[in-house]
Amino acid sequence: MTTIRHLKRQRLLTISARHGMSHYKREVRLSRLVDLITLPKVVEGLILLIDAERQMNERSKENAAHYSHARHIDLVTEIMSEAALLLQKRTCGKPM
Repeated sequence: MTTIRHLKRQRLLTISARHGMSHYKREVRLSRLVDLITLPKVVEGLILLIDAERQMNERSKENAAHYSHARHIDLVTEIMSEAALLLQKRTCGKPM
């Protein structure tokens, strides 16, 4: 969670991602990123997402041709949603 707190991203990116959280479907969204038969645990998923977002952020800074605003918003939405799920599971005492 400390890593997530230290992410500094553009305000419009985070606002857009926050709006997307209500439509987040873990099974659909996360399976696009990871090519696994079963979905990873929340913590493992967050690690994968943070790594993918960090790469996407670098592309943004480099003005890379293969940078996608939509995909970047998706990644931040997924990170925020997974983090919320992790907090919810921690509060309920469920395994992560």
